[in-house]
Amino acid sequence: MAKTGSKIGIMGSAFNPPTRGHEDLLKQAIESFDKVFLIPNYCHAFGKEMLDYPTRCLLVQEFLDDIQLPNCKILMVEHLLSKIYSSPNHINQEQPVYTYNLLDFLSKQYPNDQLHFILGPDNAKKENWQKFHRYQEIEQRWGLFMGQENMPVRSTLIRDKIHQNLPFSDLTTPSVYHWIQALQLYTRNQ
Repeated sequence: MAKTGSKIGIMGSAFNPPTRGHEDLLKQAIESFDKVFLIPNYCHAFGKEMLDYPTRCLLVQEFLDDIQLPNCKILMVEHLLSKIYSSPNHINQEQPVYTYNLLDFLSKQYPNDQLHFILGPDNAKKENWQKFHRYQEIEQRWGLFMGQENMPVRSTLIRDKIHQNLPFSDLTTPSVYHWIQALQLYTRNQ
C-alpha cells in the first residue's frame, strides 16, 4: 500500500552555527515538502568539534524564528537516539547517530509519511555522500533531495571570520548573530 501522508524533508546538520547557506537550502527544499524538520547532530558522525547540543538547538530555533519559512521546525531527537544506539561498552559516552538510524527511527514515528533526506551541496558530492553509513540503503529506502549551491556560505566561514575578528552578520540571521556575539561563541578560547 502506498504511503498517503505528508511528504517530509529531513535536514540533519551540525548547524554550528546555522547560516544563510542553510536558509538557501531550506528555501529550495520547502517547495517540495509539506514539512521540513531540522535535526541538529548530537555527536557528529565524522568527529567534528561543535558547540554543545543545547546551544546549537537554541541557535537553530532562533534561526527558524528569523527566517519564518512555513512548516519548518526543529526536531531534537539525536540526544535520545544516541543512547539507544550506544553499544553496552559505550553507554555513558556520546555516540553519533547515523543518518540511516535517524531515518529508520523517524519512519517508525511517521509510518504513513514519505521521508526524504535533504542533502546540502557539500554532502551531495559523491565523495562525501559515499562516506555516509549505509548510504546505498538510504538511497533505496528513502528519497533524497539534493540542493544546489546558490549561496556558498558555510558554518566554517563564520567561525573563521570570528577567529579573525572580521564582520560576519551577513552570513547568518540577526538573532543567530546576536547570540553568537552575546555569548561570545566560537572564540579562540572555547
